[in-house]
Amino acid sequence: MKRIFSTIIFALATLLVFSQNTEAVYNYFNKTFTRNNDGSTDVNVSFSLTLFTHTAMNNTYGQTYVIYNPDHQSVTINNAYTIQKNGKKVPLPERALTDVLPSWAAKASDFNHLKEKVIVHTGLDLGSTIYLDYTVHSMPGFNENFDFNEQIDASSPIKKLSYKLCVPEKMKLQQAIYSPAGEIKPSEDVADGGRRVVVYDIADIPARSMDAFQVTDLTKHYNFFCTASDFESELKGLFYGEIDPCLKTWADKIVDSEPSAAKRYEQIRNYVANEFSVVRVPLSVSGGLRSMSDVVRGAYITPGEQAAMLNQMLKACNIESDVLAEFDQTLPGRFRTLYNAKQFYVTQRMGEAEKTLVPSSNSGEVSPSMVVGIGREIVKPDKGKELYKEYQLEVKQSDFNDKPYYMLELPANNAGVSGWGMGLLPTKREVDFEVPSLIEETEVYNIKVGEGIKPAALPTLNVANPATSVSMAMSCETKDDGTIVVTRSISVPQKVFTPQDYEGVRNVIMNWLDNGRRYLLFVKK
Repeated sequence: MKRIFSTIIFALATLLVFSQNTEAVYNYFNKTFTRNNDGSTDVNVSFSLTLFTHTAMNNTYGQTYVIYNPDHQSVTINNAYTIQKNGKKVPLPERALTDVLPSWAAKASDFNHLKEKVIVHTGLDLGSTIYLDYTVHSMPGFNENFDFNEQIDASSPIKKLSYKLCVPEKMKLQQAIYSPAGEIKPSEDVADGGRRVVVYDIADIPARSMDAFQVTDLTKHYNFFCTASDFESELKGLFYGEIDPCLKTWADKIVDSEPSAAKRYEQIRNYVANEFSVVRVPLSVSGGLRSMSDVVRGAYITPGEQAAMLNQMLKACNIESDVLAEFDQTLPGRFRTLYNAKQFYVTQRMGEAEKTLVPSSNSGEVSPSMVVGIGREIVKPDKGKELYKEYQLEVKQSDFNDKPYYMLELPANNAGVSGWGMGLLPTKREVDFEVPSLIEETEVYNIKVGEGIKPAALPTLNVANPATSVSMAMSCETKDDGTIVVTRSISVPQKVFTPQDYEGVRNVIMNWLDNGRRYLLFVKK
């Protein structure tokens, strides 16, 4: 009997700990993406979420936000209510729905038509459950490529997750869901009556880890992608149409008045980079690019429009140019779509080597590590950093200020490991650890020591993690002329480390960042 009673107490304690450590839990989360026969698209979202903490009620899950473009989309609330802990049902009142401007459009009048629907959940108490079901309908032509991507990174665990795709059977659809364990296979993929249905059912997705410096590989997280896009066709359709008449008229005038191609080029760069305020409206919300005639009449421009304007202006002035899109190197090639582009670049060729330009900058050129264009792909391997920095320091009698000792601080090179922001790394990790870059770093300090002064000690240190080859060393030597040379070096030859390897790697990094190891004590002889 005592054993049974103890078991019950343990189970209750475990439940209490679970509820205390978890803000909320999704009982289910379902999304259905449907391409209708008329070319329109419906995205249906439904979920059930039980709340355990005041933070979950008042902050984390008090509202649901849906961004949409009213010119092409509408939002319908199919069902919305709360079941309180005592079983009482609280329907969502009409006043709990409101439209506001998305943050990136609030100060840009050209984009004030875009909306963010705020759904304020009411009747919340500890133990209550939110039920919400809504649909975003897009008109034919909007998101024509059925292009969707999202990271499944809820801050609370999900018991049951379902993603469903319903499309015409002949649509050339690419789709995938990735997880830390690899790509997830669909639980259903059938074609019937001219329609194809693909379903993914996933159970027990953990809450997003709060650990910093997580792996950035998109295929190592819960990520959903689907598209019917052909990248080169999409790029041509958006950036390679006819030159806008307003830009053609402008170009004819500037070509007649300015014989120097170099000067025309500088005028173009300055205009595109400085004439507008950049507003980072996602292509998935804007639905495409405005005409250049509309853009030049306003004060705001999106990154895509800026690339299109620079490309058209260069071509209008008889300067060869192209548009390139940058993607995350870990994004699978089949999902390289304009919606997934990280940045747009424009190349120019004026009878010399090709230069790659950032449209928002009016000078210089760049060499991105991964760009794709029409018939071309540039991928540069991550070779990491090799940093070497030498310092000339001096210790003089005047530094002591009547004290019997002087502490000399060795400067840190923030271009290296000292600039990674890892000074407060926790002792344990739940998920893999990724450093910002591979690195081989060396710091050399040549310290001239004045008469009557000597170092109290010349510290040396060697710390290594054999399992990963991560290591650091610190050595000191005194030259014949009395100069002290301190050499510090650190080697991080890989980027990703398992939670099991983390402790050893952390030990090396913490020793490198230890401020106490950046001071040398000098005393008077």
